Amino acid sequence: MPLPEAYYLADSQKLIQFYGTGQQDVEPERVRIELPLLLHELRRAADQTAWPEDLEALHATREEFYAKAIANMAAMPNAKYLLYNYLCVCLSTVCCECGFSDMGRTKTALSNNMGSTTLDARMMVTQHQKAAAAVIVRAFEHWKNKRARMPQRSHVGKAGRKPKSAATVTLADVHAEAAQEAREVSISDEEVESETEDVSELVEKYGEYKVPEGCRVLAPPAATHEEWVGMCKASWWKGKRLAHLWDNWGWADSTYKKKSKGKYEFQYVTGDEIEHYDHKLNIADYGVKGLWVVTRDARDD
Repeated sequence: MPLPEAYYLADSQKLIQFYGTGQQDVEPERVRIELPLLLHELRRAADQTAWPEDLEALHATREEFYAKAIANMAAMPNAKYLLYNYLCVCLSTVCCECGFSDMGRTKTALSNNMGSTTLDARMMVTQHQKAAAAVIVRAFEHWKNKRARMPQRSHVGKAGRKPKSAATVTLADVHAEAAQEAREVSISDEEVESETEDVSELVEKYGEYKVPEGCRVLAPPAATHEEWVGMCKASWWKGKRLAHLWDNWGWADSTYKKKSKGKYEFQYVTGDEIEHYDHKLNIADYGVKGLWVVTRDARDD
């Protein structure tokens, strides 16, 4: 609230000594006339103002109060000019001292090589923890749900790691790859019969596959398993999806990812979760009453 008149009159003499010496356009005699009138206006305005008990709200109310008091500099210009300069005087060095203390906590013996920009940014965070806390929590929640991180895109103008050049393919590598493909094609009847799922029990438990609206189930893609292994490639799966029968939750849809060691990897998406599972996809188990089927959009026909 406004200070007593005697306090203002005593301090006004000190202000007049500096601002009334001709360096500023302040007339000492006019100040002595205008100051009582200004104090009267301040008291009347203070009686009409609701002063809150909360400290932060009180500071905001005082700033608004004095801003209105010195808004019209045409009326009582000399007294308001002195009041304007009086309000600019810093009565405490607490804010400055807090800044130095915070800098001492931020710039430690292990973190003493920061530039002025980094130091300023870290001090802004520590001095405004309440405002930054919500932003930090939101940032953690955002990045926690991100799985595919791409560091090469983290900074503008950074190309990231250079792509590796293709290694020279030797004749031995070609023969090894051909042998691997031959082993995948020649899957024995014993391996096919080693499927742990009992198809009839699973179908009885979960029922036949229900085709989603707008999709259709493809006919068996191959007559034999060897023929199916030869045609099951990434190009064949373009625009198609796999529906597989699980012993835990029934039928589930997925998309093709890659082929590895006689098995096929598929991607399952449930909400925000992304999982990858391998399947053998024996052609004998194909069908809506079997373990798996392939679907596609009916509009693509």
